[in-house]
Amino acid sequence: MQVLYISQKPAFPIIDGGSFAINRFLKDIRETVHGDIDYLAITTVKHPMDADAAQHDLGDTITIYPVEINTDLYKLSFFASLFSKLPYNLIRYKQTNFLQKINALLAQKEYDYIILDGLYASVFLDEIKSKSMAKIIYRSHNVEHQIWLDRAKTTNNWLKRQFLISLANKVSKYEKKLLQELDYIAAISSVDYDFFKLETTNQVEIIPVSMLPIKTVDSIAKNQICFIGNFGWFPNVEGMSWFINKVFPILKIDYPLLTLHIAGFESKEALSNLVSDGIVIHGPVNDAALFIKTHGIFVSPIFSGSGIKIKVLEAMNAGVPMVLSKKSAEGIGFPSEFTCFETKETAIMLLKELLSKPMHIEHNQGLMRDLLQKQFSQEVVVKKLKAIIYD
Repeated sequence: MQVLYISQKPAFPIIDGGSFAINRFLKDIRETVHGDIDYLAITTVKHPMDADAAQHDLGDTITIYPVEINTDLYKLSFFASLFSKLPYNLIRYKQTNFLQKINALLAQKEYDYIILDGLYASVFLDEIKSKSMAKIIYRSHNVEHQIWLDRAKTTNNWLKRQFLISLANKVSKYEKKLLQELDYIAAISSVDYDFFKLETTNQVEIIPVSMLPIKTVDSIAKNQICFIGNFGWFPNVEGMSWFINKVFPILKIDYPLLTLHIAGFESKEALSNLVSDGIVIHGPVNDAALFIKTHGIFVSPIFSGSGIKIKVLEAMNAGVPMVLSKKSAEGIGFPSEFTCFETKETAIMLLKELLSKPMHIEHNQGLMRDLLQKQFSQEVVVKKLKAIIYD
């Protein structure tokens, strides 16, 4: 079997939830397919790839083809989008050098399956279908237009709001049309699955992000709260800005020794103006799981977007106590007794409960481990993929 895997950003290095999800799905495909996998990755100055390190991480059965494109052509892309069916944020990715590499690979091999990982990778679909009879699997990370609608709701700038609403509508039209042209849609969460099922009669399956078990923590650092995420993604900036302004100062009154540790791509650039007593911004870290394990209670105050929150799965895997917004928990399937917050009052209450009482982490770890094993293990994901590919 011959598989061509195209992703909208590199699977390695893992710098955020998106690259983590791509890395895991590519490895799940590797475990599923009996044959060759060619991996064609969109890289940028912002998201480069070390091909040798990536090859070591992904293994010898995957042949890697990184192609760098320039997505910083903002003015050109914006005006081009006015005369294109493609939205502005997608047209930046449709570049000649990447299409030339796709065409070269399609000329060399007859692929059985072509996997498009992420909405931005789908901009090449028409050209691919004109040259290949391969079945197309689309791996979605989000219902993309919902992110832009959510962002429009939070801005006070009228002109910006109108632009974001217009962009969301154009992305929505593109997404709905795309769904009709695919053979299989691999939805990352149950919430996204429900949307896709309403929009297409093509096969849609929930294929979650697989998680490999790691050693859970033995104890929790006292008087510490943490968050990690890609701060190039607006919902993370929005959520942590809200937490720093609305929640953390109130917690500091009762817990003066409390510290908030924040890590992730572009975290210093996004939040440096909000730093105050007790807030530590680490920037990018090499090991997200280790950061989560060593910095106390994990909090995720995300209020917009779709998909699934990889950072939450990593916190579950690490076995640390968590305080999550309702949006952060979406699509994971937590038991009904797991309380989430939608207001600052509830967030403060949940955090105070954990900060003021001894934490019985063994019970919590058992529940999270069972949930991960039942829904997010590689065994579960590979079984679902085999049902699609070898059906």
